[in-house]
Amino acid sequence: MIEAGSLAAGSAQLLKTVPDKIEFSSLPDQGVRIALKPQRNEMIKIAAAELIFGICSLILGFLFHRFGWMSDFQFRNFGSPATVFTLLGFALIGIFIFLMLIFAATGPGRDVVLEIHPGRLKIDRYAAGDHIVREYSAADVRSVSTFDGVMLGVPIAGEVHLGDTLPDEIVAALVVVIATGLWQESAVLLPKLQVRGIPKPIPFYACDASKVPAVLEQLASGSRA
Repeated sequence: MIEAGSLAAGSAQLLKTVPDKIEFSSLPDQGVRIALKPQRNEMIKIAAAELIFGICSLILGFLFHRFGWMSDFQFRNFGSPATVFTLLGFALIGIFIFLMLIFAATGPGRDVVLEIHPGRLKIDRYAAGDHIVREYSAADVRSVSTFDGVMLGVPIAGEVHLGDTLPDEIVAALVVVIATGLWQESAVLLPKLQVRGIPKPIPFYACDASKVPAVLEQLASGSRA
């Protein structure tokens, strides 16, 4: 168990080193404002890859069918290689179209803004085109962890995921800064926490020191806190 406050200054400095991903500024009440920049370039790369591989699969399907390559070979439940490549090509292009529809529906990427004040947290973001603003007190948030990005365990609202495309070290720094802001001196980190039912340990798990026994008991039972 590590006191999160001992890592807070270094974590804040790390967040300032990636201005293309995060905008970091101080607030008058000793809080901080963190704007997570939209990383749509990663999604565009994925969509482009789906399209390219889909077209290549369709071309291979056509060539296998046209020249009869491996025509005597059959995949169980799928048929010939020509059929498999053709179906795969259509599936990948379908995924590409689906991603384009998502981009069209959500519009241009917007920042996810975190305002971390002593003992409370405000999150301003957009999801599926809807503008969502939520405020949480320290008592509302059960935990902050590096699980699929930054995950806030909020009993009244479920799990809140942020920054799932950010590098691991930046995600870890975010966890430290958020935890320190919420729980101040009582914020602690539980590194490499093993959760029953999850193969890999959670790299960083933060919570209020007073909740550690209950958290460990809950996680041992297979529930994410």
